Parts: sequence; C-alpha cells; structure tokens
Amino acid sequence: MLVISAVLACSLATKQSNEDNVPEVPESVEAKTFSSYDELKEYIIESIKLSKVMSKIGLVIAPSPARVFLPEITPMPTPIPSPVPLTPAPELVVTLESTLKATYGTASRSYSKTNIQVEGVDEADIVKTDGKYLYVASGDKVYIVKAYPPENATMIAKIEEGRVLGLFVKDGRLVAIIARKPIVKPISPQPLPPIIPEKSLIYPVEGLVSVIVYDIENPREPTVFQEINVTGYYVTSRLVNNYCYIIVSFPALIIEDRVPLPLVNSKPVEPNEIKYFEKDFSYTFTVIIAVNVETGEFRKETFLTGASNYTYMTHKNLYVLSRKQPNIYVVLDKIVDLIAEKAPDDVKEVIEDIRSKPITEVEKYKLIMEVLEQYFNKLPHDEREKIFNNALKEIFKPWGEETVIYRFAIDGLDITASAKGVVPGHVLDQFSMDEHGDYFRVATTLTKFSTEKPLTWVNNVYVLDMNLTIVGSIEGLAKGERIYAARYMGDKMFLVTFRRVDPLFAIDLSDPRNPKVLGKLKIPGYSEYLHPFLDKYLMGVGIDIDEETNRVKGLKVALFDISNVTSPKEVSSITFKGHLYSPVLHDHKAFMINMNKQYFAIPVSGSKSGVYVVDIVMTGPENIKLSVRGFIQHHEAQRTLYIEDYVYTASYDLVKIVDEELNPVSEIKLI
Repeated sequence: MLVISAVLACSLATKQSNEDNVPEVPESVEAKTFSSYDELKEYIIESIKLSKVMSKIGLVIAPSPARVFLPEITPMPTPIPSPVPLTPAPELVVTLESTLKATYGTASRSYSKTNIQVEGVDEADIVKTDGKYLYVASGDKVYIVKAYPPENATMIAKIEEGRVLGLFVKDGRLVAIIARKPIVKPISPQPLPPIIPEKSLIYPVEGLVSVIVYDIENPREPTVFQEINVTGYYVTSRLVNNYCYIIVSFPALIIEDRVPLPLVNSKPVEPNEIKYFEKDFSYTFTVIIAVNVETGEFRKETFLTGASNYTYMTHKNLYVLSRKQPNIYVVLDKIVDLIAEKAPDDVKEVIEDIRSKPITEVEKYKLIMEVLEQYFNKLPHDEREKIFNNALKEIFKPWGEETVIYRFAIDGLDITASAKGVVPGHVLDQFSMDEHGDYFRVATTLTKFSTEKPLTWVNNVYVLDMNLTIVGSIEGLAKGERIYAARYMGDKMFLVTFRRVDPLFAIDLSDPRNPKVLGKLKIPGYSEYLHPFLDKYLMGVGIDIDEETNRVKGLKVALFDISNVTSPKEVSSITFKGHLYSPVLHDHKAFMINMNKQYFAIPVSGSKSGVYVVDIVMTGPENIKLSVRGFIQHHEAQRTLYIEDYVYTASYDLVKIVDEELNPVSEIKLI
C-alpha cells in the first residue's frame, strides 16, 4: 500500500502551486460565533474526523523521502584565554558616557529592566527588580529579596503556589503566571450548565494556568489581590501600562464524542463567546485574558485558531501567528481526480455516485478512498509509483509553508479581531516581526520541497499594511541557509542567515512597497541574538565557527558598525572558547546591558558556569571596542541585573552581589 499521507502531509502545509510561492490575497477578517454547543461540537468534530481520514489515505509505496542537507557543526574544545582589558583614554570614556546619558537619561536610582523587544511593552521574566527588591521565580516558589542597599540584602518573603512561568512587577503589584495541574473530580453529581451536555467537561489536558496578582505594598507580606485560572497551556504574556495580557492555548479535541471547552475560573467559555474565522481541519482554543493589575478587573476573549507559535505586541496591536492550513476539501478532490483519472468507467461512476449522496463530507471521502484503494491495489507496482509521482509533481510544486497572521486591536480590557493575512514560510521567533507606523514587517524562512532535489531553504521579508495585505517584499535571500536572528531599527532591518558563514544583511524598509537589500557582511559563524547600541552599532551574540573545519570555536559576541548600511563591518569581537552555552542564544531576556555604565552581561554554562561582564570602550575618536571586564563565578546563573553600581546575578537557588570591579559583596541563598 502506498501511503499518500506522506503526500498529504505536504499538501496540508501549502496551497501553493508555483515556483515563486506567491501568496493568495488574504480575505478580510470576519469573526463568527456559534449559536449553540452542538454547532460548535459538530464544527470541530467534522474537522478532526476529516483530518483522520486524510491520515489513513493509502494507495502505493511512497518514494524515499528527500534527504535534508544540514551543516555539520562539531564542537571542538579550546582553552579559554585570559581576558586582556583595554585601557581607554579617560577623555574618550567621558565622551561616550555623556553621549549615552544624553540619549537614554538617568533615574534617581538606576536599575535594570527586563530586556524587551518593544519599548513600553513589558515581558514576563523569571527575575524582576523595582530598584529595591528582587523578585525571583524558582520552581514552584517566588522569592522576594531585599536587594538594596547590598550590605543589608536578605530574603524577606517566599510565595509557594505552583510552577512559576513568569513575573511582572508594576506599582505595588506582583503578577505571577503559574502552571498547575487541575484537580480532576467526578462532576456528574453537580448541576451542569445548560449549554454543556453531560460528559463534556472531561479535561483533555492537565494544564491549568493561574494568573495571580499580589499586593506587595508590604513586600514582607504579599497578599492575593486577584486570581484568574484558565485551563490550557501558557503561550506568552505582555504588560502595557496597567494592563496585563496573557495568552493560553487549549487544544480542541474529541473526548467521548464531546468537545471539552476551556474553563475560566471553573466556568466553561460559552459557545457564543468563541470566535472563529474560517473552516479548517485543526484547531486550538486561543484564550486571551486582559487584566487591569491596579483594579483587578479582567475580561476574556476566546478564538478558534491554529496552534499559536509566536506572538508580537505593541501598545495597540497583538499579533498571533500560526501554521496556515489549506482547504482540505480542495486537496482531497484534487488527489481523488488525479488518481481516478485513468480508472475504469465503472470506478468513476461509483465515485460520482458517492459524491452525490446526502451524507457528510467525512463519510463521502471514507467511501471514495475505499473504492480507490481496491482499484489501486490491483495495479502493477510500476504503474502505482508512476501515478504517485505524477500526483506529487502536479500538486506539490514546490512543497512549501504558510503562516497565518491574526491582528487583534488592544485598548485596555478590549480585544478586537481586526485583520487576518498570510505569508509564505515560517518565522524564527518574535524578533522576526515588527510594527512600524501603519505597517507590519515579518521575516520568514521558506522550506522548498521537490521530488528531484533535497530540501532547501530561502528567506523572505514581507511588508504588510494594517489589513495584513502584502504590499512589499524581498524573496529568495540566502538560498540554502535559514534565518538565525533578526532585528528592526526603525526603517532599517538587519537579518542573519547561516550555513557556513554568517551573512548579516542590512535592509532598507523606508519605502514599504519597495524594500531593498543595501549591503551585507559575511563572517564565519553566526549570531542568534542582535541588540541595537546607539544608532550606529549592533551587537551580536552567537557561535564562532572555524570556516575551514566548520567546528565550533566558542561563544562569540561581536560589535558591528552599521553607520554605513551599504557596508556594515565588524569592528570588535570576543570569542569565549570552550564548550559554552548561554541562555541569551534562545532567550533575549537573559541579556542585560547597562547603558549608563557602558557594559553588558551574558550568563554562560558548560566548561565554566557564571556571568561574563563585557565593557564597551572607546580607544580613539572613531574606535569602539569590546573588552572583558571579568567573570562572575555563579553556578547555573540565569539572569544578571544591576542596581546603581552593583551587579546582581541570580540562579534558582542563589543571588550574588558584586561591586563594579566584580568583587564579592554578598550572597543570599534562596531556600
């Protein structure tokens, strides 16, 4: 039997049928609702059953899958060199310091904030500070540490609720996002809501997300101010002014012929509150909670979407991205027509008769596939394989991916579905996206599939208007490579792709309808996180690669001069040699920079564990260099913060404090 599920796996990822992967024009957003639970149930059950039909379609032996050629990177241990500090001219340091303070300003007490993507849009993290206290999430506890002044540092409170996923601190409020397991008990003796048939409240997952707002005016005795519980799995969250937005994903499943609904504070979301956009074959309930952390007031919105992969948020819009799925009925019809094209007339008549029957689409395709299977299994192997390959060529030229983008307008507690669009490819992370003026920009990597060639990648940049219609694009960048990092700086964008060397692309987005590549720089290795510094520099954190052997040399931080975007250049770099990993590579919140004091910090683990502190210094009027100030020994350090002249490093069981010269000042055990 040939399993066409391999073909269908490709078809479910794309509706494209040309080499240029031109996306279809996105339809205008229309959020619909359900009139009853039965309507919702049938809607989801039909889609899920249809996807199961597709997974069972089998007709001939599938050809061998195409090889995927990936770069082979073999780590090579190398001793860590002793850092050699640079000695800048004092007058040049003063010049840079005054420039930084003029650019970023100072506070009555300077302290670090979470490294975020969009100014004014805070992101949950495992360690927060308000300049006097540290709030540290560790397993199922939140520790409150009196941090300043450091000589009086001590742990003053401990909260135990459940596995802590992230924290926010805002004006005397502490928001803790916690993962719990719901208590599953028989509920049949209790009266069921009229909208929910019996047995429908069975939990399909063990996930329960609790959003707990604490009053911390007296941080020694935090008290619960508001608590919101949502069944499902935590996706992400943001804080804008006094409003916290939390996204929870709850899978749409069939349990004993019922579709369980997400619960908010133990009450099921009503079907007429659930919004959807179009018929599809796979869904998840995306629950968005908006809570005013000052008053405790909250609202919820629930949407049927694809699985939420990544989100991006500004002060006015929330963008939710998911895998785009094609119209399955169209795909099935195409496959049936191709396979039955040379079938005997009696087989074709049976298929047309089934198509005309007054039964559900799921039942029709089940019967049709049974007929085709009987016909197909009688064909010679060579003929079956020929038909299979022809089907591949006709339907999947090339294999590709699409990402659907939903835009929700945000205004306090109000969340409104405003637009929906589609772009080819998939995004790497939240830094692949950006909103600037009235445009949304997104960088994607598109995987191309062919029966004659191995998988390959191309990279694209798209500019969309607020209706999420593509108005400008750059396609086909760095064929055979994929995106490793992206960063937007106003009208400019910087993109890192990688296979053997690291091309840093500088892209002009000032004309949304005509984006252009202005220049690029190729160096061995790659950056996985990019951070702007002033207006003319870009810092990269990534991996240094030996260009000849393709082996890892170590963890690398680099400084790029982007003042001439047509010719970006690397002006300074440091490689920390050895088997080292940094959480910065996959979590930008682990990166800390002190703009006033001109240094940044990167936690590492592996051959050594702790935090590197790196200075940004001037050695001449136009020369800027990176210089290692030193290393703070701290096992499994996850975050670095500063308050005034002191550096704080935090792991899950310890907070260390050092002075500006990195001399030990204090340690606080978290127990």
